[in-house]
Amino acid sequence: MLRPLIRPAAWLLVPTILLFAIACTGDADESSPEPTQTAEATATPTPFATPGGTASIPDPAPLSWQNCGSFECATLMVPLDYASPNGKKIGIAMIRLLARDKEDRIGSLLVNFGGPGGSGVDFLAPWQAGVPGDVKDHFDLVSFDPRGVGQSAPISCSADIAAYLRDQSAE
Repeated sequence: MLRPLIRPAAWLLVPTILLFAIACTGDADESSPEPTQTAEATATPTPFATPGGTASIPDPAPLSWQNCGSFECATLMVPLDYASPNGKKIGIAMIRLLARDKEDRIGSLLVNFGGPGGSGVDFLAPWQAGVPGDVKDHFDLVSFDPRGVGQSAPISCSADIAAYLRDQSAE
């Protein structure tokens, strides 16, 4: 019988270690808002490439975090089509576990558990049980359901897209 090189429980720590390393590379003097406050954007919208040139990403609306048991939940509104950033918006389900030590909070760790099709909202609760206490003391743990997954807006494909995918799989 083949045994895995790394036990499955050890894989749960990989995203935490990577995110912790990334979060700790910022400026030591950088300050973070309190978990209940929303930082206001001070920079101009960032232009990004689109097929027709560039477009500006509008500032997102502040998140309105609600109590959901031991966690907080919110919906982040994002463009349905990034080529039309001011067009129709869809909701992305967000979840966070606040840092336990409010006085020494460093910031937030955004966790994307990969995919395809996995719910970050559903996976954060069992995953956080394996996160070291020092990390949970100093960081808010934040995750989300990607587009079309779990509590985020569903994906609906047009007949053209379905035909394209059917043609691609036939090749």
